Amino acid sequence: MKVLLGIGLLLSFNDVLAVANWKKRATISEVMSFMESLNAFRRQIAQSYNVGNMNELRYDIDIEAEIEQTIKTCNDVGKVTKYVPYLPPDEGTWNIVKKWNIDDKSKLIEEGNQEALQKFGFMMLLVKNLLHPRQVKIGCFELEEPCSVDLEDGSTFKFGVSTIKYEVVCLIGSSLSDSPTDVVKGEPGSKCDSGQQQDGLCKVIGDGINWNEEFGHGGAAGQAAALSSKENVSCLFAFAFILTVFVWL
Repeated sequence: MKVLLGIGLLLSFNDVLAVANWKKRATISEVMSFMESLNAFRRQIAQSYNVGNMNELRYDIDIEAEIEQTIKTCNDVGKVTKYVPYLPPDEGTWNIVKKWNIDDKSKLIEEGNQEALQKFGFMMLLVKNLLHPRQVKIGCFELEEPCSVDLEDGSTFKFGVSTIKYEVVCLIGSSLSDSPTDVVKGEPGSKCDSGQQQDGLCKVIGDGINWNEEFGHGGAAGQAAALSSKENVSCLFAFAFILTVFVWL
């Protein structure tokens, strides 16, 4: 069963998000490192789950500018209509997740252990919007007013997480679809819309910044509300999502 392939990257993804210091406007070097790490994450997902149409993501400075101008608080995120928002959880949340040692619980997950399934689902909810293979661009910027979400007592008891803090928002585009049919199974890079691939990721033509071409460097609170109000259903749904879309399809 391939459920746990790539979990190491999922658990270390907070390091990817921490690479760029969005609070002081990320430098070109920081954004380059961020995009390298993000695309390495997507490449690992493609390789682990046989996704043939996983696009590389490019950084879009127009999206960054739009966030700076229009999104000041978490409430503003709910007004976004043409992109998919992603709010990176704070480092404290990820540190708790790491302590679960999910990669050592593969047998429990395969056996349908409720606690293991819920924790795996919780983890999936934290990164789900980054997994969509048809997305092609992303931009991020700090929130002018950081926010936090207090989870229900049930979540605190099950996951050890009482509050998730958000200081940065990313917008991802341009697909708004959320269907299992968006994932095309096959050898990584074999089902690209552009017909071009590199190291298992589909090349994207003309959207955002290609760091390899431009700078010679490249290569290989919807989620919060779901966690807070319906943690059991939401986390099991996330687990079912990853199984249906990436494993069984």
